[in-house]
This record gives sequence, C-alpha cells and structure tokens, in this order.
Amino acid sequence: MSDPILSAIPNFNLFGEAGDLPDVVHCETIETRSRLHDWELGAHRHARLHQLLYLQSGGGQVSLEDKRHALPPGTLVNVPIGLVHGFTFQPETSGLVVTFAAEMLDQTLRAGEGVREMLAMQTVMPAPAAVVESLRAIFTTFSGRDFARAQILRSLAGLVLGQVARAIDAEGGGAH
Repeated sequence: MSDPILSAIPNFNLFGEAGDLPDVVHCETIETRSRLHDWELGAHRHARLHQLLYLQSGGGQVSLEDKRHALPPGTLVNVPIGLVHGFTFQPETSGLVVTFAAEMLDQTLRAGEGVREMLAMQTVMPAPAAVVESLRAIFTTFSGRDFARAQILRSLAGLVLGQVARAIDAEGGGAH
C-alpha cells in the first residue's frame, strides 16, 4: 500500500517539468526558475535527477525531507536523487543550480570509491571555493555552444561531483 502523503508530493524532473533532461547536465541561475514561482519552489522530488545548488547572494530556506535549513550567502546544498525538498528564496537571490541525470552519475561514478555514498547524503554547508569555481565553469560551458561542449560538461561534472563528495566527507557527512 502506498503512503498517501508521499504520493501527494510532486515528482518532477526539473521543477514543474515532467520531460527528460535533454542535455549532459542542466545549469541555470536560481533566479531563472524561482522568479517564475514567486521565489518559492514547493516540496517536490526528482526520481532520476541529482542537484547541487549554490547560493551566491540573497538568502532563504531549504527543506530537505522534514528539516528546514537557513540559506545564507555562500551556501552549497546537495540534493540526492529522490529526496523531498523545497526552497523559499528572498527576492533577487542569486546563485546556480546544476542538475545531473541518474544515467550520467552511473557513467561517471565508479563503484567502491565511496563518492556515490557521499553524494547520497543530503547536505547544507559552506561552499568550498573549488566547488564554486567548478560550478561557474559548468555554467559558462553550458551557456555556450562551443566545440566539445558535451565532453567538457561531462568532465566538469565528474570534477564537481568529486569535489562535493570530498567536501561532504570532510564535513563529517550530511546535513544536521
């Protein structure tokens, strides 16, 4: 028997979209989608997507399952596949959201290295400078149409996922 509360939570690819992720990764600013939804993205989950959110300026709150966390500037949020989450942002908040398809994670992450296990932990933490630099590189590459774009995005995705897993491990693993 299915849980009626869980079945009432929307299951999206990107917030409000049901179609498959059409690219190697997806990268957009926080403003792009949040402005359309009056700076609030209600509780939802992604059955086949993993997300990283970097809040550069402004602020807000994130709910991860049943816990709420403040989002001051400089925060990184790791949202594993299937995790119920939602965001409330102050108007004009800026930052980046990078979304990875489960298939890309399967191709990139090797079994036995522990990276997948670290990335499976919901996390809210100060964003390491190296992660921010990699997320910005993904945004720049994603926004362009230069030769070898997909290869570079795959490589940058592997880099940032490793950096985030390392940072989660250094933080003791997961949000509190």
